[in-house]
Amino acid sequence: MLTLAFRLSSSDSREVRVVVFNLLGQPVAQVLRPTRLKPGRYTLVWHGTDWRGKPVAEGRYVVEYRTGDDHVLAVVPWPQKR
Repeated sequence: MLTLAFRLSSSDSREVRVVVFNLLGQPVAQVLRPTRLKPGRYTLVWHGTDWRGKPVAEGRYVVEYRTGDDHVLAVVPWPQKR
């Protein structure tokens, strides 16, 4: 399980989406479909499954957090080490 925490600090609500990609840039899973969120703190969980609900292979993945024209990328290992 990968926990993704973020803070939306704008003064108005924004459309946010979170997608996981493999290192080839191919989308693997959509953790958050485009959703309008109010400012605040949010936590999402990705269970390491693809679009069809099947487990993904061990390795590194890119998580993209996008809101409007802004986006943040993070490379994360899967599975997460405890």
